[in-house]
Amino acid sequence: MKKKRLCENWLKTFLDWTMPVSEAPESLLTWTGLFCVSAVLKNKVRISKEYTKKYDIMPHTYIIFVGPPGVVRKSTSAGYAQELISEMNEELLGVDPAYVNFGPTSGSHVAIIDKMSNTTDGSMSIISGEFGNIVSTMPEETYDLFAKLFDTDSSALRLEHSTRAHKDEVILRPNLNLLGCTTPDWIMQNTGYMLGGGFAARTVFVFEYKARQRRLFYRKVGPSLDQLDKLKKNLVSDLTHIGHLKGEVEPESDELADEMEEWYQEYIDTPAERGAETFQARKHIHTLRTAIVLSVCERDDLKITKEHFDKARALINDVEGKLSRGLSSMGRNPYSSAMYSVLEYVEKNGPVPEGTVVAYFFNDIPVEEIHKIFEVLKISGQIERLDQNPPVLRMKK
Repeated sequence: MKKKRLCENWLKTFLDWTMPVSEAPESLLTWTGLFCVSAVLKNKVRISKEYTKKYDIMPHTYIIFVGPPGVVRKSTSAGYAQELISEMNEELLGVDPAYVNFGPTSGSHVAIIDKMSNTTDGSMSIISGEFGNIVSTMPEETYDLFAKLFDTDSSALRLEHSTRAHKDEVILRPNLNLLGCTTPDWIMQNTGYMLGGGFAARTVFVFEYKARQRRLFYRKVGPSLDQLDKLKKNLVSDLTHIGHLKGEVEPESDELADEMEEWYQEYIDTPAERGAETFQARKHIHTLRTAIVLSVCERDDLKITKEHFDKARALINDVEGKLSRGLSSMGRNPYSSAMYSVLEYVEKNGPVPEGTVVAYFFNDIPVEEIHKIFEVLKISGQIERLDQNPPVLRMKK
């Protein structure tokens, strides 16, 4: 018997639990919450082939937090998911539908397949504070596996894999959720197959450059410890409840389905921003998967409302905008690393005098190259120069 819900909206309660006592940007916390729900839903709910005529759309997701080390609290944010799901698992038997199988946080595709093949339901969730550790061994094969698992639907009832060193592995109804953390420098050093091989198109990269707030002690702010503990217990209880939902998800009305179709037709042929081209090709899948999760955060009838759809679009649009800016600075230009560093500095400290930026990077970037970088960032619409005395740089509004 399913538990009664204790949270009016699971995601809102999750933010009530985390935001007052976290320095992380709201986007990181929001996507952490969405990941938690995706992890317990697995492949039990779906938008059926009745709508697509080709494949089911299930809510599993790949999310990578990208930000400077020690600044935006990437791993701390992901840790909230680990904490909630682990506490839920302690209350469940391994065969419970909501039980989440955690995957390896280092190794290769072989370790992932081996562990998935030994689960009771073919599902797995990976939470890694250092995403690079997962793909450090045989990265191309690991990225290919991620792409294959992302695209599986209910018609793909099994995944078979064999190597010379291992017996044949069979995963029935495979389902993978991934939450990882990394830095802009790591992304720049590993753009090759990660971006070109299809993994990036299937991943929600959440780029952030600065913390939402800075606070050492929270003794006199936010909820009390008792209140936080109650919120956490309610979240764990409702996460279990959500993990028992199953069935087909659909728009609440034909009118909404028509609006979704119109949105798709409008955006799919719109030229993408540089850096977000491959992401745009699967933007509709990311949006619909997010809408499913937003729906089950507050209701059991598996209906996507216009509010859910609009919220999902807003979240994905925000990701797409930051993805374009982040990845466009990571091309083959030999100064792309320096360009990203300058952009990150202006984002964090701006508005900032132009001379201050020059002085900050004086030992790393020749002065003439810094000014070239300023021009590129201005021409590309990422920063603007205010003609004050002295001149000031800031992010383009």
